[in-house]
Amino acid sequence: MLLQKPYQSKVLHNECINTCFSGNFRSMNYYYSCGDGVLDTIGWEGLREGIDDIRYATLIQQLARPLLGTTPVEADYAARKALQFLAGLYTDDYDISTARLEMIRHILELKKYSKEK
Repeated sequence: MLLQKPYQSKVLHNECINTCFSGNFRSMNYYYSCGDGVLDTIGWEGLREGIDDIRYATLIQQLARPLLGTTPVEADYAARKALQFLAGLYTDDYDISTARLEMIRHILELKKYSKEK
């Protein structure tokens, strides 16, 4: 029952998930194979969103650091504002969805002044 054929029904597959992956090992899975692809878990979605957040923060730093101390002054101001926002994210005051939208907004603002488009 562990090796499912793609044409087998999902009912058999769900039965396999509940019987074969029960107990301590069930919590170690980030996804389960399914007849038509994979079934993501909440743990996988959290990991994926965390990686996206790290990529956003890294991109902000890569765009902002070359703009520090440059002209026009608006570019320097936008870079300092973005880096200050990242420095303040270590508190628990932010909703993660709002913080993600703010990071995207800072990225778009920094790309206006960046040579890398």
